[in-house]
Amino acid sequence: MKCERCGFDNPDYLEYCQNCSAPLASKTEGKQGPSWGFVKAPTWADPDFSADTVSEDDVPADFVSEAEALRRAREEARIAREEARRAQEEAEAAKAAVEAEKAKLAAQAAAIKAAAEADRRAEEEKAQRAAEAAKARETEEAERRAAARRAEQQRLMDERRKAEEDAAAGNAKRSYRDYDDDDEGGEGLLTTIGGMFRRREKTERAERPEHTERAVRPAKPAPRRVQRPEKDDYRTYDRGSRSPVLSRAIKIAAIVAALAVLAVAAWLIIGKISSCNQAAKVPTVDTKEDMPGYYFVTVYGKEGDVLVYETPDGRRQEVTVDSKKHVVFKVPESSLMTVDPVESATYDAVPKIFVRAEDGTETQIENIPAITLSVPTIEVRWDNDDNIVSEDGSVTLSGHIDLIGTKLTVDGEDVVINQDGSFSHDLNYEEAGAHTIAVEGRLGGYQVYRHSFNVTVNEAHTTEALVQLPWEYGDTSFSQRVKNSVDTIEVRGQAPAGSDITVNCESSNAALSVPVVNDDGSFTFNVKMAYAGDYAISIICNTADGKVSERIIHVQRAPEYSTYLRGAWQMNYASFAYDSRQAYQIKGTVTEILEEGDYYLAMLELDSGDKLVIEYHPHYGSAGVIEVGKKYEALYGRPMGMNADGIPQAYIWFVED
Repeated sequence: MKCERCGFDNPDYLEYCQNCSAPLASKTEGKQGPSWGFVKAPTWADPDFSADTVSEDDVPADFVSEAEALRRAREEARIAREEARRAQEEAEAAKAAVEAEKAKLAAQAAAIKAAAEADRRAEEEKAQRAAEAAKARETEEAERRAAARRAEQQRLMDERRKAEEDAAAGNAKRSYRDYDDDDEGGEGLLTTIGGMFRRREKTERAERPEHTERAVRPAKPAPRRVQRPEKDDYRTYDRGSRSPVLSRAIKIAAIVAALAVLAVAAWLIIGKISSCNQAAKVPTVDTKEDMPGYYFVTVYGKEGDVLVYETPDGRRQEVTVDSKKHVVFKVPESSLMTVDPVESATYDAVPKIFVRAEDGTETQIENIPAITLSVPTIEVRWDNDDNIVSEDGSVTLSGHIDLIGTKLTVDGEDVVINQDGSFSHDLNYEEAGAHTIAVEGRLGGYQVYRHSFNVTVNEAHTTEALVQLPWEYGDTSFSQRVKNSVDTIEVRGQAPAGSDITVNCESSNAALSVPVVNDDGSFTFNVKMAYAGDYAISIICNTADGKVSERIIHVQRAPEYSTYLRGAWQMNYASFAYDSRQAYQIKGTVTEILEEGDYYLAMLELDSGDKLVIEYHPHYGSAGVIEVGKKYEALYGRPMGMNADGIPQAYIWFVED
C-alpha cells in the first residue's frame, strides 16, 4: 500500500508506513459505515491450516509480523524524534550564536557612535575656543586703535591750547606793533608765511561790509603813526585790530594741524602698503626635527582674511588671519598624498590653500612650494614561480596581499580577493607554446604594482564541451538528480569515443565509484551521499587526441519534505549572515535572475525591503519554477552566509507556488 505522505510502497497488511510511520489508508476508506448501534459479527469459515500443518517454508520471505512492523515503526519514529531533537539543539545553538553576534555588533556600533560623539564634541569645543580667541583678538585690536585715536586727539588739543596760551601772553605785553619786513628779518620762513597771512587778512577786512559801512561814519582821530624817514614804505596798524601775535599763533597752529593730518594719512597709506606687501609674500614650507611626518606651510595674508586648506580627499580647514599677518598650517604627510594610484616612486604634492572673499568666492594661492613624497608600494606574496610550466593548458595563480581594497587584475580580468587577503585565479590556454601573464595592482595613494609570469604550455586546454549529459542528447530518463528515499544516485553521460573519464568531489560526505566507460564514450558512475545536501561533482574528460575538458554537475540528496517543513522557522534576516543547516520559511518577490543554467541564482526582495540571493536547483520532477516578478509565499531553505557582494544568500530546497 502506497503511503500518501511520503509515497513509500508498504505491504498491504501494515497499518503504518515503514518509512515515515504515517497511518496507512484503509481499503474500506470512503465506504459509509453504520451511524450507530451494533453490528452482528460475521461467521468466518475455519482456516484450512493450523500451526501444526504450516511449515517455515510456507511463510513468505518478506513477511513481517504486525508486532515486528509496529516495533520497526516505533524505532523509526524514535530515530526521527532524536534527529529532530538534535536539529532543534543545533538550531538553538545557531540562534544563540546569532544573538551573541548581534549583541557584539550592537556593542561595536554603540562604541563607534560614542567615539564619534566624543570627536564631535571635541571639534565643537575646539571651534568655540578658536572663535573666542579670535573675538578676543579683535576686541583687543579695536581697543588699541581707539586708544591711539584718543591719544592723537589729545595731542592735537594740547598743541592748540598751548598755541592759544602763547598768543594770549603776547597780547598782554603789547597791544600793537609795527612790523617792517626788512627790520623783522624777512628771510625767515615763519616771518614770510606770517606776512602773507597778514596781507591776506587786511585785504579781507577791507572788503568786508562792516568796513564799508564804517567808512561812511564820522571819521575818528587818525591813529598815531611811527614814521621811519629812512624808508619809503610804511605800514600802519590800527590799535583796535586783532593782535598780530595771536594771528600768527593761529596760523602756526593751522599749519601744525595740517602737517599732523598729512602724517596720519601717510601712516595709513604706509600701513596699507605694508599689508599689501605682507599678502604678497611667497608661502614657505618647513619641517621640524622633533615632529617627523609633518610639514608646516606658512601663508601670508591681510588681517581678517579667511584661508582655507583643502586635502586631496576633499576635507577642509578654515583659519582667519590675525594681527601676525600669517597663518601656519600643520599638515601631516598622509593628508598630502593623492587619492589616485601613482605611476612613479615619488609624488610632488602642492598644498591647496584658498583665500575666501567676503562674497564667498575663493581664489587659490599660487607659488606654494611642492613637497616631494615617497610613494609606498603594494606587496604581493605569490605561491607561483615566475616561470610556470603547464601540461594541460590550465594555470592557477594564487597568493596573498596585505592591502585589502587593492584592485588586482590578471591579463585585464579582475581577481577576487578574500577578506583574509588570499586570492586565486584560473587561466586556460587553448594554444601550446610560450605565454606571458601580466599582473597589475592599483590602490589610491600607492605606487602601481606590476608583475609578469612566463608560462610554457605543453598541451593546449580546450573549452569545448566534451562531456554531455543525458538530457542534452535526448535521453529524458535521467531528468532527476535529487533523491530523498535513497542515498545513491547514478550519473550517466556521453564523451568522445576513446576518452578517459575521472570524477571527484571535494565533500567527504560523498563517495564516488570509478566511472565505467564504454567503447562509444558513454559512461556511468554512482554517487553515494551520506547526508542531505548539495554535492558538486567534477567530471574530467581526456580525449584520445590530447584534449582536456572539465565539467561541474550538481547532485542533491534532499531532506524529507514534511519533516523539513515542520522544522522550518520563520524568516530572520540577521541569521542569514551565517552558514547554517536550520530550515527557514522565506517570503518575497523575485526581482532579477542573476544566473540561469544548471541552476538558478535569483535576487529576492523580502517584505521588509531587504535583499536576499537564492540558489535553487530544479532537478527533480515536481520542482517549482522561479519567475521574475512573482511573489512567493513559501520558499524553504537554509542560510549560506554572505556572498562576494556582501548580500546574504540562501539555498532553497522546496518551492511552493
